Amino acid sequence: MCFHRASVLLVDDDRASVLVVKRMIERAGFQCDVADNGEDAVRAATKKTYCAVIMDYIMPGMTGCDAAMRIKDLDKQHSVAEIVGMVSSEETSIREQCVEAGMTSVLRKPIDRSALSTLLRNASIKSLVPPEKKFNASELVQAKSISQS
Repeated sequence: MCFHRASVLLVDDDRASVLVVKRMIERAGFQCDVADNGEDAVRAATKKTYCAVIMDYIMPGMTGCDAAMRIKDLDKQHSVAEIVGMVSSEETSIREQCVEAGMTSVLRKPIDRSALSTLLRNASIKSLVPPEKKFNASELVQAKSISQS
């Protein structure tokens, strides 16, 4: 379960995929907003803070990589802990493009519920830490374990 009702932005033009992934996000305890293209995703990221943006790689108009780069440029003012790509292909070059665009990780469709839930929990933890004190998620989990001892 997340530590606060964090928001996630899901970006995908495929309605069936949106229904499935949105349900997974909500069942993991997160609030989910949806954009069906890259331009709407960039607009949404300027209006609200998200702990994660889950973005399809291939969309009409602005691609997921282009939108991720624009959101990262805006991130100086609006905090997004994670931008995650969703891809249908196993091609290494596509994963590399996503990472070069500023995506912190890539999930392959069909999305594994457990992997998504773990990713969102880690993003939620990161979003609680002020930008000047950012650590990676494993350091935060380790610190939490030590404090509970």
